[in-house]
Amino acid sequence: MDASTNNVSTAGQGFCRRHGIPDRVALYTCAVIIGLMAGTGAWILKTCIKYVSRWLTAGMDPSGPNWRLLFLPTIGIVLTVVFTRLILKRKLEHGTDRLKANLSVGKARMPFSSTFSPIIANTLTLGFGGSAGSEGPIAYASAAMASTLGQKLGLSNQHLTTLVACGAGAGIAGIFTAPIGGVMFTLEVLALPMTTTAVMTLIIACLVAGLTAFVLAGCNFDAPFTAVNQFELPILPHIILLGIFCGLYALYYSYTARLTGKYLAALANPWVRAVVSGLVVSAMLFFFPTLYGEGYGSVVKVINDLPTGVGEYSIFGISTAHTPWLLIAIVGGILLCKGIAQKDSNSGGGVAGEYAPALFAGCMAGWFFALLLNHGLGTDLPVGNFAVIGMGAVMAGAIKAPLMAIFITVEMTDGYDFLLPVAVASAISYIIARIPDYIAAHKAQAKAQ
Repeated sequence: MDASTNNVSTAGQGFCRRHGIPDRVALYTCAVIIGLMAGTGAWILKTCIKYVSRWLTAGMDPSGPNWRLLFLPTIGIVLTVVFTRLILKRKLEHGTDRLKANLSVGKARMPFSSTFSPIIANTLTLGFGGSAGSEGPIAYASAAMASTLGQKLGLSNQHLTTLVACGAGAGIAGIFTAPIGGVMFTLEVLALPMTTTAVMTLIIACLVAGLTAFVLAGCNFDAPFTAVNQFELPILPHIILLGIFCGLYALYYSYTARLTGKYLAALANPWVRAVVSGLVVSAMLFFFPTLYGEGYGSVVKVINDLPTGVGEYSIFGISTAHTPWLLIAIVGGILLCKGIAQKDSNSGGGVAGEYAPALFAGCMAGWFFALLLNHGLGTDLPVGNFAVIGMGAVMAGAIKAPLMAIFITVEMTDGYDFLLPVAVASAISYIIARIPDYIAAHKAQAKAQ
């Protein structure tokens, strides 16, 4: 341990001893503060994205193509690169991966500028139409808030690491209004060894963050689900088939994202990479405007059996809801493009998250599956229900974090009645999506022997 770490540890012990505060009480108190900051930060980020996107899309024609979509995402990604490279002079892409790598080696001291810079960068990326999420940036910003608080209090490096991990989980809890989902993010994705006290600190931070964001949003969920058709056991075989379909789609989604990432990495010039990725996203948005931003507006309509809006603002027009096979074709096109669009938005210079895109893709996958069976085989499946179940299933397979996917889905939709089918489909999808990993590990083991 170096001298600076010793100084931090000594300062932390001095703080607790001088004020007679046990370490557990100090961590729990910090968890409440972190939860309040993370929940507020999540609400601020959502609000900024909403107003920027509304301003940029005001006056667009719902009944026909809108040419401004051909350049808005490109401008947004280029502006993000200007902010990160010329003003901030630090990379912010893939915040979750950076955070995980830093915490794995005990690096928990983060600069104060990271408490707000990911929020600004993500607003530019998504507000201008980047097809991704806001969870990565807010997780990174919330972790920085926790790091700043811990450094100000002079906590030990061990406690500081705990607070940073809890801050990241609180950011996820706030942005999805999903406290348990935030807890599962830290335990599944960050995968840090945590003591009982650390887990309790995490739970407090995520609970406070989720409730804070929920209250600031007017006690409204991001994607409220009014289940007209309740879950019934006779459709369980179809849910199993949906899990298989979502697992296969998750493999495709991950493959196209990975291939896009390799292509972008081959473009050494960051400005060329930003323009190329922006143009690809722009072209996709022109044909499928539903890909704009996080896409929660479309998710709300789909899960509540309101198919209007999928063809709005595009060359397909607004009458697609009354043309079933055209609607199915459009949703299929969205599914083909989503993995590419989110990777271009995340790895081309934009600053965004990868979890919300998986939820959006899952919603469309579940909807596509139910529509295809209803119109092709004459079934009568509740398409809104299958869209909700698909959200968790694709996220579980694409992110490989099934518990986080299950709880984020039921929490952000207020669809706790569908916990069982979401869990069944998510488990099946996760197993299928892991098959290539199992095969690769078996081959490596056989080669080593």
